[in-house]
Amino acid sequence: MSVKSVAAKCAVTACAAVAGFLGVHAPAQAEPRYPLPLAPACTQFIFSGPVEIRSAQGTLVTFFSTGAAVNGAAKYSGAGLPAVDATVNGSITGDSIALTLTSSDPGVLPNAQYSGKVDDNGFAAGKVKFVGHDDLGDVDWNATARFFCAQGAQNGGGAAEGKPGTVTVLKDSDVYDAPGGNRLEEPFFLDNDSVLTTVKPCADNWCLLQIPNLPGGAHGGLPAGQAWVYSGDDFLKVN
Repeated sequence: MSVKSVAAKCAVTACAAVAGFLGVHAPAQAEPRYPLPLAPACTQFIFSGPVEIRSAQGTLVTFFSTGAAVNGAAKYSGAGLPAVDATVNGSITGDSIALTLTSSDPGVLPNAQYSGKVDDNGFAAGKVKFVGHDDLGDVDWNATARFFCAQGAQNGGGAAEGKPGTVTVLKDSDVYDAPGGNRLEEPFFLDNDSVLTTVKPCADNWCLLQIPNLPGGAHGGLPAGQAWVYSGDDFLKVN
């Protein structure tokens, strides 16, 4: 069973793990930006459920929230270190984000203060300060999936919707690390009639999807639980 054959293949670059919090200065995995919407922007963004925030220092913070505020448990890892428990609290006010991360083991992974903005397409980025590490200065961070616009807060439309975009799988579909790239986790495939959330708008017969049951962790440059799926030839219906 296979999706439509695609000739082009992309190379996947393997990145070595870096041991030690202070030893890495790799750029954050930035999501591509899209042209600004013609309609007025959203006046209040909210978190999109599972939230994943990566920093250029190599840290990763994950938590869950579906509103404009968060006050709860988080997982905190990075720089080749194992994950520790943490708490995160803060909010989105309009398009401005302020979060405080409290580590259960600040001697391994320090407490942090996040500030940033959500752009008109729902992608968030900003700066983080690591407490006790003033030598690092302001470090870039980005969220790996779109935030949503709160119901009634969209002034006339725009690319960031009040609910996630979804697709319906019409035929059993393979998953890939890039459009026309390498198939992931064979023999894994998406079952017919599955409904999945898009990470960004589908384009050129390819959709980047959130796939909660995708095995194998992160693939290539994608976060864990994300993969590309061919949408042409009636494999997917964009809802």
